[in-house]
Amino acid sequence: FSRNRKQSPQENIGSKELADLTTWLPTGVKSIVFENVLDAKSFRRITEDLLLLEGIGVRNHTNIEPNVFSSWIDRFGKENDLSQKMIWFDLSGNNLGDDVCAKVMKAIYIESSCPVLEMLSLSDNSIKKGREMVRVLQSMKMLNLKRSKAVRLDLSSNELNEGTVVDELVSLLANDALPLISLNLANNKLTGIGELYNILGTSLDSNTSLMELNLEKNLFTDQCMQNIIRSLRKGKYSLCFLRLGGNKPDIMKNPKYRALDLLLEEGRRKRVAEFQNKRKPIGRQNQIISQNLNEQMKIFILQSSPLVQRSKHGLRKAPDPLDFVAEKAIFKEVFSNSDVNLVFDIATTSRLQDCVTTKARVLHYSGHGSIEYLAFEDNRGCLHQLYESTIKKVISAGKVQGQNNLKFVFVSACNSLQSGQAFVNAGVPHVICSKQDESLLAVAALEFTKQLYKSLVNGFTVNESFKMAKNAILVTPEVGNKDRYSEIDKFLL
Repeated sequence: FSRNRKQSPQENIGSKELADLTTWLPTGVKSIVFENVLDAKSFRRITEDLLLLEGIGVRNHTNIEPNVFSSWIDRFGKENDLSQKMIWFDLSGNNLGDDVCAKVMKAIYIESSCPVLEMLSLSDNSIKKGREMVRVLQSMKMLNLKRSKAVRLDLSSNELNEGTVVDELVSLLANDALPLISLNLANNKLTGIGELYNILGTSLDSNTSLMELNLEKNLFTDQCMQNIIRSLRKGKYSLCFLRLGGNKPDIMKNPKYRALDLLLEEGRRKRVAEFQNKRKPIGRQNQIISQNLNEQMKIFILQSSPLVQRSKHGLRKAPDPLDFVAEKAIFKEVFSNSDVNLVFDIATTSRLQDCVTTKARVLHYSGHGSIEYLAFEDNRGCLHQLYESTIKKVISAGKVQGQNNLKFVFVSACNSLQSGQAFVNAGVPHVICSKQDESLLAVAALEFTKQLYKSLVNGFTVNESFKMAKNAILVTPEVGNKDRYSEIDKFLL
């Protein structure tokens, strides 16, 4: 949501309506950006309601006081807070100042309030001398940040030449004390002389995590560039991209820096080789996962959370949404080092047909089930009842010489026995579903899902993986003692 021209807070007509609208966004929306469209009241309401987003940007809201943002950051880390799900967070252009930006950095890197966050932007927020930021960065030196999630940091356009924020930050790059992958320090009037000259060379020499460094639109000198090249030549570098456009003077026009291009090219080759070595073929002894080595394994994860459903009395609210963010995180974790293409999408009949026509071997459905149908969605976010006969017809179309390309289906839904049987009748050899007239406990279903796919990816058979997944429920603390065995019995293979 963006406003095309600058307006004063009094002109923010529509902010309340925008806040109303965002509470009705379909669950398929995973990220949202507000740019110069909110007033303080609508901002408070929106930040209280947006619980399931993977990414949020609140940009160029200089009409909102920094203390309003500060109150939001104070809630980070609390149960059910938005910060628990965020993968990227953009607060650029809000003129937050040093104090609030330092509070954000502290919440993320020291207090670990955003456990899955990967990207943070504090660009154009007038940090300047950054005394509080310096204190936070110095505190970070005392911690083990090797497993920090927020690996992409943007501090561009903050007039950081006025203080020592960059010195402290770059010193954290040494020996990967802060394991960033990408750092943006563009447009900060940096010269690369003085203390920064020494720190930059030392840090790049011992850093193995940083892949991209953006130093565009600064004032870097020829002497500093020679220092960077010397550091990269020492061989321990991982840098793949060094952005230097727009410096004054334009150092990249000098042909002698062709050596820098060659070093960065070598860095990219090393990174590709490391990535290929880390990726491992999965479960080759498992016939569900393994296949022709020339083809990439594909898993469809179809998630359904319709907004409304039709009845004879008109439209009414659909059942409450499930925690798809947690489920998606499980898949990404389990398959992080595998050669598998995960396809996440909304559960519509069109996407189900895509699963068949693209010869996917695994289908995971997550949503609400009923005795008679699975809850899919139509193109308007309304519940679409998919009955057994339709499921069988769609899936059967994928048979080649009597064999279905789809080898495994997990129907993660309550009351899904009849729907699971439809997949079996369509020729799918392995199907997991739940008993009829049984509702699944959400935490048990998530733990079952995690252990099931973790076992499959490590080469266990479907039957062995199914047993391990049921055992995982037994040792999950969040599942009460009285519920453990009843939850286990609900799952069927």
